[in-house]
Amino acid sequence: MIEGKAVLQAGTILRGDLAVIKMGQYVIVREDVVLRPTYTKNKGKLKYVTLNIGDYVYIDKATIISAIKIGNNVHIGKNCVIGHRTIIKDNCKILDNSVLPPDTVVPPFTVYGGRPAVYIGELPETIGVIHKDLALN
Repeated sequence: MIEGKAVLQAGTILRGDLAVIKMGQYVIVREDVVLRPTYTKNKGKLKYVTLNIGDYVYIDKATIISAIKIGNNVHIGKNCVIGHRTIIKDNCKILDNSVLPPDTVVPPFTVYGGRPAVYIGELPETIGVIHKDLALN
């Protein structure tokens, strides 16, 4: 389900056969990105859950995403792996080549990076405008 303008470039894989993938407005998904809904275990059974992606999200090349939620105004770098059931809040940045372990919660206005990804620093309150501009251009 794409609610607004979205750019999906060559080689992108959307695993909508597992569960619904919801995208907001102005989502840019670069080459060779895999969007795969995550799962939860309930009484020994796997249940796939909806992957929600907010507005003004930029996902760079060769990234694999298995998150539950990606908020608004988020930039995810190249060659990242976003683990199962991860929640990325609004106005965040994930640096290139980062690996977010399963069940990670990234707070708003933060930068995460590394393998495994850890807190690097804070972002200014104006980062929402910068991420919006990136997604629109």
